[in-house]
Amino acid sequence: MESLVSVCIPVYNGEQFIRETIEMVLKQDYDNIEVLVSDNASTDKTVDEINKVHDKRVRLLHNKVNIGMGGNWNGVMKQAKGEYVNIVCADDFLLPYAIKEKVKVFDNNPDVNIVSSASYVMNESGKKIMKRRPFKRSCKLDGKIMQRELFIKRNLFAEPTNNMLRRSAILRTGEFDANLWYTIDWDYWIRILEEGNAYYIDKPYSGFRISASSATGTN
Repeated sequence: MESLVSVCIPVYNGEQFIRETIEMVLKQDYDNIEVLVSDNASTDKTVDEINKVHDKRVRLLHNKVNIGMGGNWNGVMKQAKGEYVNIVCADDFLLPYAIKEKVKVFDNNPDVNIVSSASYVMNESGKKIMKRRPFKRSCKLDGKIMQRELFIKRNLFAEPTNNMLRRSAILRTGEFDANLWYTIDWDYWIRILEEGNAYYIDKPYSGFRISASSATGTN
């Protein structure tokens, strides 16, 4: 039986892309998923767009007040029941085979707690600008070595959408540091590597959209 995968989509004022993002997740060639969409007290039509998606695998969570980006990430991740967890930012996308291929890596490598991959960077209209390949081939990465590499160099694993996590490692690592902003995910990758190794797949499985409403665009 396929392992349950939790796709967590935190969103705030994301009416422009949220429906497209959810629908891309639902097109995965992997059926056993739950999609948790956590609205952080949006003031636009985000919730209306979410409600246009009719699929029993989608569950809408709603914060009565805005609890900040980190708080929303932590809140939705706590609701995840899957063996594996993937946070997907509200304006990004997963390619149809992303979940299936990353689950294969986890199932064959019990010492791996984070699976990353190559990815695309897109503009606001969805046009691919570039492909990111932080490593030259698919490979297992020693957790302790990668902790040092990430700390010294840069965020080699990129944004949350590009990374699937083992839930048991999440429980040991704890929450994202809500006091951080631009480096909140980078910090978390360093911390979860304390719990095991990583694996990089040299194929693009996700797309990162640079838009005015994204954290990167705002920054």
